[in-house]
Amino acid sequence: MLRELHQFFTSKCIVESSNVWVWVSFVGLCALLPFLLFDLLRWHWLRRKLGRYELKLTRVHLFAWVLRLIMLFLLLPGSIFFAVDFIKIAKTDGLFCVFDRTLNLVAFWTMFVHWASGGIRLEIREAGIASSSTSFSVVKWEEIDSFSWTGKNDTVLTLKLENTTKTFWVPHDRKPEIDSLLADRGLDRADPP
Repeated sequence: MLRELHQFFTSKCIVESSNVWVWVSFVGLCALLPFLLFDLLRWHWLRRKLGRYELKLTRVHLFAWVLRLIMLFLLLPGSIFFAVDFIKIAKTDGLFCVFDRTLNLVAFWTMFVHWASGGIRLEIREAGIASSSTSFSVVKWEEIDSFSWTGKNDTVLTLKLENTTKTFWVPHDRKPEIDSLLADRGLDRADPP
């Protein structure tokens, strides 16, 4: 059983494959990895620039947790088999093959961390609001003109910025906390559009 799992999770080296899609996948991973790493590092850096937490809201659906666990259980055996076989791969295969397998592993772990960092998250910090709901975004307090509550049961916080608006889902029971934090910042509450 362990041998079958080992064969399943240990892919062939790209040099051994004549399939054009394997090469397209390799080039795609080479292009995607720097973008994902940059996006994660930028998000972390921008959040740090906003100061310490004042309020953090996270909501992840059960389905998303199940998908994250499935992805994690697929990544772990591949990582373990790669670590166990690394010396053998380095001795028998070429440097390009080692680079290919390492790149695949790093890219898939980066994609997992990038995806797992998402979810519906809203962080109110000293210098602004950070969100990872649809894309990693940061709004400084100075950029916000006014705010309003919209949606069913007024659970959608709408921030009016100079040229655009941003919306964030908020649990109904946390709305008074957010109202008071926004009022402390001197933001005007506008009527919903």
